[in-house]
Amino acid sequence: MISEEKRTSIKKEAQDILKNFSKALVNIKIEKSKPFMSKSKGFREENGVIVKDDDFRESMFKNAPQHDDECIIAEKKQW
Repeated sequence: MISEEKRTSIKKEAQDILKNFSKALVNIKIEKSKPFMSKSKGFREENGVIVKDDDFRESMFKNAPQHDDECIIAEKKQW
């Protein structure tokens, strides 16, 4: 175990390191960079028009091992 005196000196040394580090950070100037992805990219337009593909629905229900009239019944790692 560490003696109380040694523990106190380690704690004080750690606090001094943190204070010096925070003082050094004040002098650093960071330029703002452009965002990686702009807000206009990667999102679909919500124009209210939804194109339905009935063949897709039928093929999904044919592929599913279990289904009701409206829902596919699935469990993780079963397919």
